[in-house]
Amino acid sequence: MKVSIKAAIVGFGMLAFFAPANAATINGTVEYYTHAPGGDFGNEASCCGHFANEVTGTLFNGRPVYNPGYGGPVLTQIGAGNTLAWWEPGQFTSSTGFSTNSAGNYSQNIFPPDGTGGNNSSAFQTAIFSLSLLANTSYTLTYTGDDDVFVALGDQVISQDGGIHAAGQFNNISFNTGALNSPLKIFFADRLKVDASLNFTIEPAAVPGPIVGAGIPGLLMALGGIAAWRRRRSQGIVA
Repeated sequence: MKVSIKAAIVGFGMLAFFAPANAATINGTVEYYTHAPGGDFGNEASCCGHFANEVTGTLFNGRPVYNPGYGGPVLTQIGAGNTLAWWEPGQFTSSTGFSTNSAGNYSQNIFPPDGTGGNNSSAFQTAIFSLSLLANTSYTLTYTGDDDVFVALGDQVISQDGGIHAAGQFNNISFNTGALNSPLKIFFADRLKVDASLNFTIEPAAVPGPIVGAGIPGLLMALGGIAAWRRRRSQGIVA
């Protein structure tokens, strides 16, 4: 009977589909930090590559923790708890609100001062984006950047694309904010060359859509037909 029901569902186009949830504008705040050339910034010896383990899996005091064994060029600007000293209070310059567009996308070149400039010839920009999300909600995040991008949910790093590199490698992550609505933070650092771009899209994850096709009446008719066919077959009417 299970096989017959499945055949009827497929035959009448009753398969449920997964429909994307409605994308929407996401609001948040961004903190800007500025670094003069030197150390990890403007250092050609730090170039180039994509690294998925440049920082450990847990933040310390709200900052990414450097993983010395990540396999790339050695980083030198290290703070308390082995954190990357790229977002320290001494480099902080300002904070402001930001919004994605209605599709959940944010795309910006982030040059000093405070993301408004046109180049990094005299200084380099880092930033922390804090996004306001709904509790108990699943989201998908797609991002790319030049250079380092680390994504943390609460104090856990859930995705990273470390290293000095051009934008263009798109990274995808799905997550649920949980009952306590763990904050989502995106750590960005421009460290070399002329680009300083961050592009990300965040939206609620796909949810089961409505059943399409013949509708419930059609399904009931199909099941009724199957039952009648089985009765005729058991009586020897159908070969």
